[in-house]
Amino acid sequence: DQLEDQLQEQLLEQFQEQFLEHFQEQFQEQLLEQLLEQQETLDATQDLAADATQDLATNKFNHFKLLQ
Repeated sequence: DQLEDQLQEQLLEQFQEQFLEHFQEQFQEQLLEQLLEQQETLDATQDLAADATQDLATNKFNHFKLLQ
């Protein structure tokens, strides 16, 4: 009976370890996926901001030329 209890305890510990490892792996994968998506969004936003800045500079330059 004591041996059975020990065996059950060991099995439970193994199960808990495997469950935690699996959960951790899934969590890390999801986190990495979210970070990559956020990076893509950030890159796209930076590109848009750079384009807008360039357009603004061009518009100001053209406006300045018209005033002369």
